[in-house]
Amino acid sequence: MKLKINFFSTLVYTATFCSGLSFAHAQTLPDVYSVVERKLENALPLAEHPHYDAQAPYFELHREILMFSSPERANTLLKKLDFSSKEAMLSLNISADWIAGTGNPDKAMVFLSQIGLEKPSSFSAYKNYVDAWIEKKQPESALKLLMLDNSARNYYLPAVLDAYRDTPDQAVTIYKDIYGDNIIEPTNQLRMLLAIAENYRVNGDPKNTLIYTDKAQVMFIDVLKKKKNNEIHFYKDYLNLINLYSFAGNKQQALILSEQLLRAAGDKGTYYDLALSGIMAFYHANGFTEEYNALIVTSIATTDKSFSFAPKPIEEIKLIRLLNATNETGLIKERIDKLMISPEYACYDDRYCYEYKIDSLNFLYLSKSDALADKYLNIIIEESQNQKFNPWETVTKSIVKKLVDIGRIAEAKKLAADAEVIYLSQLKDSPPKEVERNYRDLAEMYGFAGDVVSAERILNKHVTTAQNYFITDLFIKNKQWDEARARVVKDTGLSGQNLTLLQNICATNTPECMQHITFTLKSMLTRESITAEDASGNQQLYQLGIIYHSLGIKPTEEQQLLIQKLYDNAAA
Repeated sequence: MKLKINFFSTLVYTATFCSGLSFAHAQTLPDVYSVVERKLENALPLAEHPHYDAQAPYFELHREILMFSSPERANTLLKKLDFSSKEAMLSLNISADWIAGTGNPDKAMVFLSQIGLEKPSSFSAYKNYVDAWIEKKQPESALKLLMLDNSARNYYLPAVLDAYRDTPDQAVTIYKDIYGDNIIEPTNQLRMLLAIAENYRVNGDPKNTLIYTDKAQVMFIDVLKKKKNNEIHFYKDYLNLINLYSFAGNKQQALILSEQLLRAAGDKGTYYDLALSGIMAFYHANGFTEEYNALIVTSIATTDKSFSFAPKPIEEIKLIRLLNATNETGLIKERIDKLMISPEYACYDDRYCYEYKIDSLNFLYLSKSDALADKYLNIIIEESQNQKFNPWETVTKSIVKKLVDIGRIAEAKKLAADAEVIYLSQLKDSPPKEVERNYRDLAEMYGFAGDVVSAERILNKHVTTAQNYFITDLFIKNKQWDEARARVVKDTGLSGQNLTLLQNICATNTPECMQHITFTLKSMLTRESITAEDASGNQQLYQLGIIYHSLGIKPTEEQQLLIQKLYDNAAA
């Protein structure tokens, strides 16, 4: 009778394990986090490593469980760890910040309360919470947190008020309740008032836009008095005021501010470029033709003066970008022509110079001037071929990548194919081992252009080591997931490539996703050490945990059996 009972119990357990129908039993089954914890217990017994400085992998496990499993379970693990030190509390705070930054500020706040904190411990950490709540359209939650810390409130409140885009009156009430008529943080309060004015502008309310733009202007004057030497650093605030006044009907005040900003900008530098672009757009949109034309003439004269004394392609590119902001197509073509054919603008072996020139071609392609752009592209390529082989190779690789960046895939493929002819000619008498790096670069050019077939052909013919990894990487970069997966499953170990595949193949619950999860678990049984700390293996398991959580699914029967084997082996 006793034997029958034991046999019957075994049958019940097996049926429950395989079917997953019993919730009570399912709760006792190990999951991916159980495997990691058992691995760590084997590699880093807490009895032998009682202090925080030896428990980093456990704290990482705690964060993963907290984020993607059960907070109660995370708390149970935390009670086993040493979090009494300042360093441990900092680590836990970072975990909370990370949780908030991944879109879960409420969960992060619950966790902070569990470790005895009511707010983030660092000033910069507030940003994750505020941004996440704003993204969730819960600015009131962000405001509640900010009210716990005056410095954080003063700094981050502009973003919160901006989030009351549809209810500007509510933003006004919040501002008045906190500051009234007091000026505590002029720079930040300036941006709060600008946010309120912008909210009214978006709602088509010129009257209130003007009221709060005037208030912001008064605050701005106060700010500039204290920071006169850094006036140009406030170019964004200048431009916001200019555009708000323009909308509210006070274009004369906008014009006065634009002239002030021009004086503050000087005649060169990054801030000058940014300010100039905004002012030109304002002049162009509001019919200030005389001012607009004068600014164009001045900008061209400045660039030509630079050309006369020290020609720099980047200066020409800046002018082209400026002209593009207001769609000055005719002038753009003139400046591109000068950039392409002037001997003073020759690039020699400067790859950045070639990239600037390719950038300029994009303006032509976007304006459907393909024939002209192709003509200049040929000039650029011919110029690059005047260099010695090594600098030519660097430059050509850069040009191919830049062509891909601006969406000219066909041109990039053609250039890679033309480059292959030069490679074969230049390297034909070199020992094969010495030129493997060169052919990898050629394969990478093909890969940039999405031609992985040609890249594989080059690697198979000219490279003897790490071909599979390199080709898989090219498939991944080109988002050819099926091809990449076909190679990864033939590999001898799991790497970061498999993590990338899991993240992308399992964006949704598909048969391919389930197959790859199963493959990953099997691979961990046969190819990865699971009785040591094994940080890389842990990352694979953590990624599986994220997938199960984000897709709201549980392991299949086969996957659960594999997890059980991993769990059993981890205790060996």
